[in-house]
Amino acid sequence: MPNSKRTVSPTQVKARRTQSDSHKHAVSVGKRKARNARDAAKGLRREVHDDDFVPAVGSKREAEAPRLVKRSTKT
Repeated sequence: MPNSKRTVSPTQVKARRTQSDSHKHAVSVGKRKARNARDAAKGLRREVHDDDFVPAVGSKREAEAPRLVKRSTKT
């Protein structure tokens, strides 16, 4: 048996990388939007709009006359 001494140096292990809370939140929001879009395409759910979505229907003002008016028919 040869009597050789080896020097063993400890291996350094890098710390585990974790995601920040804002990144975790962004990932969960993206997954939720994708799931809703898939369900809407299948017809299982209504399509959900973004936060900056503004519907085309405006608010009524009393000063303006309505654009469509029913006319009475003469019989």
